[in-house]
Amino acid sequence: MLVAKLGNGKQLSLAEVDEQIKAQLKGKKKSFYCPICEERLLLKAGNKRRWHFAHQKNSSCLVEQEAETEYHLNGKILLYQWLKKQYRQVYLEYYIRSIKQRPDILVQTEDGPVAIEFQCSNIPESHLIKRTEMYNQRNIKPLWILGSKRLKRKKNYFQLTAMDWLTVQFNTKPFVVYFNPTNKQFTLLHSLSPFSEGKVFAGNMNMKLHHTSLQQLIHPLIKMERVSDAWFNEKRKWRLSCHYENKKAAHFIRNELQKKRLHLCYIPSVCGVPHNFTYLIKTPTVYWQTWIFLKFLYKKEKYTTFDSREIINSFAHCAKVQKFSVRRFPCISGKYKYFAQAIHAYLQLLCNLNYLRKKSKHTYIIMNEITPTTSNYEAIGKDKSIVKKINQFNNKANN
Repeated sequence: MLVAKLGNGKQLSLAEVDEQIKAQLKGKKKSFYCPICEERLLLKAGNKRRWHFAHQKNSSCLVEQEAETEYHLNGKILLYQWLKKQYRQVYLEYYIRSIKQRPDILVQTEDGPVAIEFQCSNIPESHLIKRTEMYNQRNIKPLWILGSKRLKRKKNYFQLTAMDWLTVQFNTKPFVVYFNPTNKQFTLLHSLSPFSEGKVFAGNMNMKLHHTSLQQLIHPLIKMERVSDAWFNEKRKWRLSCHYENKKAAHFIRNELQKKRLHLCYIPSVCGVPHNFTYLIKTPTVYWQTWIFLKFLYKKEKYTTFDSREIINSFAHCAKVQKFSVRRFPCISGKYKYFAQAIHAYLQLLCNLNYLRKKSKHTYIIMNEITPTTSNYEAIGKDKSIVKKINQFNNKANN
């Protein structure tokens, strides 16, 4: 904690005290109290760590208390000072009594209040969802900024924890915000395109703290990302080893393929392709897109029509019986948080590739047959061709 109440009722913020005031605080025996529960606080005034307040053991304070590291305290103060330069109404550790929440920073912007949570450690997913929903209920925009130590980058992809996924925002593309207090820099992980639960391909954009505004952070300008060679290489590796996969969705799709005497390794190249909304579905794209192919497109005659609502309803049933799984996005409002958007985007992609044509809002016509491949050589060659075509569409969208 950085804010405490003095005996005279005034509040003291350690984010705004200079060395002279610190010397006075250290020299005099003062009492400090929690602004929320009124319990007495301890002033941690060492020489190595940033000064802060702490509740005593066995505190009964209503607000969840997390141990704050030096990294977290530094980040919170930097963000507070950064916002003070942009807005007049910026409050550190402000307690919102109506919902019993105390965001790290509350700021009143031209678009309404924003609650900023600088989260470095893991917290239960249920707690993050509850806090986010409470802010939303009060028309306060929640902005979770994660400590950059949480950002796990491998050679060609990123790894996001379940908690990180819950903080995803949306502004034309999905993105997650990270902040490094050491080099005073934001990192936006954007255009999230998960190949599997453990591998996420994404673009990343570094933004210096003092060259960035809050509005740029909430509404970043993100261009359409090209499908990387890394995605193609990952799919090639998957084709060569998919018969070893032992996950529920893999078993389900493998059984569905076997009913039609097809092999998982030879699925059509349009199964397992990325688009803007693949992040909405937790089940890997290769499985749910193969399911759409098998159930609604396989061996259908040219000019056959189908209704996209049938796909959505059938997918919802598969999710209900846990054959597929979807993600929750408490920080996103509107249609961009629901799996149906991923299905609509996939059907549009098939239209762009001339396999389908959209007749009306929900009706599609099959224009060209989608067929399985017959060898790894053919499959990998067609995968490469599909990636090239998708990138051509993305380049046009950026121009």
